[in-house]
Amino acid sequence: MKRAAALVALAVTTSLGPLACSSSTTSGDAGPVAPAPPVDGGPVTPVDAAVPEPPADGGSLPGFSLRAYASPPENPGGLVAFAEAPAGNPARALVVVLHGCTQRASDAASSGWSDAARAYGFAALYPEQTAPNDPTTCFRWFAPEHASRGRGEAASIAALALDAKARLGADHVYVAGLSAGGAMAAALLAGYPELFEAASLQAAIPFGCAKTAFEGAGCASAPKSLSPAQWGDLVRAAAAPSARVRVQLWHGDQDPIVKPANADALVSQWTHVAGIDAVADEETTLGAVTRRAYKDSAGTVRVELGLVRGMGHGAPMATRGADAPCGAPGTYALDVGVCAAASAARFFGLSRLP
Repeated sequence: MKRAAALVALAVTTSLGPLACSSSTTSGDAGPVAPAPPVDGGPVTPVDAAVPEPPADGGSLPGFSLRAYASPPENPGGLVAFAEAPAGNPARALVVVLHGCTQRASDAASSGWSDAARAYGFAALYPEQTAPNDPTTCFRWFAPEHASRGRGEAASIAALALDAKARLGADHVYVAGLSAGGAMAAALLAGYPELFEAASLQAAIPFGCAKTAFEGAGCASAPKSLSPAQWGDLVRAAAAPSARVRVQLWHGDQDPIVKPANADALVSQWTHVAGIDAVADEETTLGAVTRRAYKDSAGTVRVELGLVRGMGHGAPMATRGADAPCGAPGTYALDVGVCAAASAARFFGLSRLP
């Protein structure tokens, strides 16, 4: 895995990790491409697979497996999507999960989200980038034409979320993502605060840090030096933020791609949006994870940071411990004994099924 200098070159190579993006886009009539195999070698559903129609009352897709999900008519970003939903959606919740660069929806599912959805009873929706949009399958989180309310990929993801909320019987919608997907998840929380109630951002970058791919590479290496108010203003300029905004953050303290300083900047940004200071009200360490909680005057945790000692760039998952099984180890699915997806479900207020 190359370090931040390689990101500046923006080469189209999987060695750059799930943040690196191509600065160019391609066009043509090739249509959607089939997903590449997941890092654990498991099966993948092709994007043109039949999509089971849910019941008219908005019930679940039959069974529980990753299935292609038909995009609604509003899809200016040209994305495809997959979904998995438990029968009856007992949590009445939908989590929109965004993959990183060089990844597909199946990679996000296998990093712990599929297991968490089963354990906590929520529906999971996985928007997926296509190679015609970006050869490295990056969501274009840095580009205003794709990361702003009502535009491009952000508009496509929001439309997918609204459609799935209705079809899959969800009362609550959350968003999560890794790396470039985490940065796009932050953009969605900023741009659609009335839709997404909370977010879980893994190895992400503050919203508004970049407007080009080149700037994005710079932010990954070292986020801009802004005050908490300036970071917060970037979110407030996107849309009027919810007074109840909640954000969970995950970062490895040895991340060579998206430096840990981004976690600090994200804390500054979202605590300011929440109207609280950036001094942790609670700090605990369990195993490799140091958890810092930032609370409002009512004692509600509005921002939470999980800093994982010794972890590089990727999604924390676990093959052991209380939350296991939680995903399959892969290039950017790191078995550190803690399940970020299950922790996110609890942060969202969901309870483990009996």
